Amino acid sequence: MVVSEVESLGIIGQIVLRDNYTKTNTSVVEGSIYNFSIIQSDTSSFGASRFSLQISRPNLGLSSVASADNVCNLDSATVKLSNTQEGVSYYAVNGANNQISDTYTGNGGDISIIIPKEKLIEGANAISLAAGFKGCETQTLPVSLNINYSTTPVAATEQSITGCQGSTVVLKASGAPSGGSYKWFDSNQNEISGATGDSFETSTLQDFTTYYVSALTSSGCESSKIEIDVTGQAIDIPTLDIRNDTLFATSNNFIQWYRNGELIDNATGLFFVPQLNGDYTVESNQNDCIAESSPVQYGNSITGTGTSPDGGLRLVVYPNPAPRTNVNFRINSTSNADVHVQLVDLLGKISFSKLMSINEAEDGYKLETSVNLKNGVYFVIINQDNKTIKKKLVVLD
Repeated sequence: MVVSEVESLGIIGQIVLRDNYTKTNTSVVEGSIYNFSIIQSDTSSFGASRFSLQISRPNLGLSSVASADNVCNLDSATVKLSNTQEGVSYYAVNGANNQISDTYTGNGGDISIIIPKEKLIEGANAISLAAGFKGCETQTLPVSLNINYSTTPVAATEQSITGCQGSTVVLKASGAPSGGSYKWFDSNQNEISGATGDSFETSTLQDFTTYYVSALTSSGCESSKIEIDVTGQAIDIPTLDIRNDTLFATSNNFIQWYRNGELIDNATGLFFVPQLNGDYTVESNQNDCIAESSPVQYGNSITGTGTSPDGGLRLVVYPNPAPRTNVNFRINSTSNADVHVQLVDLLGKISFSKLMSINEAEDGYKLETSVNLKNGVYFVIINQDNKTIKKKLVVLD
């Protein structure tokens, strides 16, 4: 006897040939040969009752381990199933107990079950896995998955922004859903650590640079990056000179005159005839970008007829903006006491500190080139006799 077509039964476990005449059992596989004899005088040695097949199926294993990642709307979901049982059929089931994937056959190792995106709903999807032998009732594996399916957001932002050289600008973005976040990137598209909000303050502007931003859902679905072009607008520093009793300014932009740091009402022309002694400067304004001239001293700036709002203490910083190697200040005071000068950045770090005589300060002081300044915004702070003046300085090469 030759046993054939065993493979057509699939993975069914063990097949045993029972010889009821000899009362013996023999395991058979495809192509097995079983030799037997019959006795004509003994009818129990032949006929349909002599042989029978005993077919057994292995127990269904339920120890497979499943995992899956959250999904964005452009992708199908992939369930990774490990420790599968050979010959067992597996498929994914949703919360309504509907099959939502094709059926996959275990191989004794790892398999991947693909769930088409059309079978997923927006938000959380409760997924379970069914397992069973072909032709037999399935059972649910003791694993449950929660796949979050999200629509990929679309980031939006103003893609061309102009700011002033030596200052910063705040970039804004939208598009992330509730609970989402953002990623900001530098000009090399490197992610900027800690920048996850809908706004981002740039570094000090020089000429031109590029930033990028993307929007994310809470589950990590990320939009395409949007490019933002940021231009730092330069503005020429105005100059002053004295001709007889008149001060003249050179500038192509709107200007405003100041005396001893105080705005002079209605003084916006290219020339000004002072009525009081003092230190005169002009501010040039181009699209809200401001540059300040170096001061010009008219008459005796301390003993003139005007009064100082700071009790006789005045500070002039020039030029402004200033290159890193040409930061100057001059201090005038009616007091002979020494004056303490500090240069502080926006984070409060002190870059320069010196106690100097008023005579040294009145002559004008140029910051040493050894003071290592970076481009950015600083404050010059002076203190004398418990009086303090603070002026903003932009350092820009």
